[in-house]
Amino acid sequence: MSANFADAVELSEHLANILQSHLGEWEDGSPRIHIVPPEPKLKGKPKADTASQSELECIIFRVAEGEPRSMSGGQKYREPVYQIELVNYLNDTKLSHAMTVIDADARLISARPRSYLPASTQTYEQCRYYVRTAQVINSVVYVPT
Repeated sequence: MSANFADAVELSEHLANILQSHLGEWEDGSPRIHIVPPEPKLKGKPKADTASQSELECIIFRVAEGEPRSMSGGQKYREPVYQIELVNYLNDTKLSHAMTVIDADARLISARPRSYLPASTQTYEQCRYYVRTAQVINSVVYVPT
């Protein structure tokens, strides 16, 4: 299985699948995962109303970091880095369990170490990941004559 994700939507689908039992839900019952921008229009369900008993949210930033580099034959290569943020709106272990799942997933290749922020009186517990993928831009296609 390829480690590459074509875009933030494909990455979001993969994360929704592997984090299914850890994520909270939006008020429509869908997993509490979204790509920004735009900001989500739905509210999250409280823990008591979710199948996973969770209020964990996953946020994926739509625009990846990384500049294209020139290759031979007019091709360009780019290693986009997507920023993923997990936010735990409760004081429970859902974030640590989700982090274990992400760390074990072979498709998610880290571009740099994750950063963890514990809960405080002013912030929710959260963790930020930087997932690398690869793209060849302007790929050369060989056409036999």
